[in-house]
Amino acid sequence: MTYLRPGSRTAHLTSPDEVAAAMLAAVESLVVLWGRAHEALGTTVSTSQMRALIAIDRHRGIHLRRLAEELGTAASVTSRLCDRLQAAGLIDRDAGESDRRQVILHLTREGAELLAELRELRREDLRATLAGMPPSARASLLVGLEEFHRVAEGVPVPEPAAGTDRAVADREPA
Repeated sequence: MTYLRPGSRTAHLTSPDEVAAAMLAAVESLVVLWGRAHEALGTTVSTSQMRALIAIDRHRGIHLRRLAEELGTAASVTSRLCDRLQAAGLIDRDAGESDRRQVILHLTREGAELLAELRELRREDLRATLAGMPPSARASLLVGLEEFHRVAEGVPVPEPAAGTDRAVADREPA
């Protein structure tokens, strides 16, 4: 795919389909970086279990049912996955304070350390890759990623100031 090569037509990509194709190529490269970091850990924690650990870390005190929704799995499947994580000493389960039937999940110190190590390996790989990019490209990437994250998280698009052209407002850094 030529979308991401220097001198390509990246400056002219505007349609969601074209940008999605370019982004797919970049994400596939990122998946390779992510996989290398996971393999470098030398852990027996599966990719699904790692996703669960990351979600538990992000939503400290997450309910088992909410974790299942986030992972897109049935509660019973998520419960078994958490059984394995608990047996490995990576998470703790607590009963909810207001409803003892609820299961609240937390990382253990070992789980937090595993994630910290994984994230540092990933950060090192990203640093090395980004160091090969010109500063202006890194700055543009950052702006695009921040906007993508905002939209993906469902944060509303701010309206441009009165009298401001939408195309101009979209190009101006926030």
